[in-house]
Amino acid sequence: MNQYLKFIDRAQKIHEELELNYFEIKLLDYAALAHFSDQSIIVRDLISQAHIASQATLHKTVKNLVNKKLLIATMNKDDGRHKNVLLTRLALDRYKKLHEAIKRATA
Repeated sequence: MNQYLKFIDRAQKIHEELELNYFEIKLLDYAALAHFSDQSIIVRDLISQAHIASQATLHKTVKNLVNKKLLIATMNKDDGRHKNVLLTRLALDRYKKLHEAIKRATA
């Protein structure tokens, strides 16, 4: 149990460094799961996660993540009505830090 609490403490510090709130963490994790599964996602996929929050809240959250340079939203070549979502280097670095935190907590 102590290992888990060490990890949670370090993860919280990583989130604080990036000034991430609950909704931002949830959407980043959703986008990362798609990224690391080699699946593409669009903004609509993120804002349709009703189990996290309302569409309005999630839309604002996506904008915040783009402004924080954690996500990039680019026009879809096949359908201009959609925007593809990609993790930035900063977002990928967050997952590297979380991975290292898990390793350190269980060492």
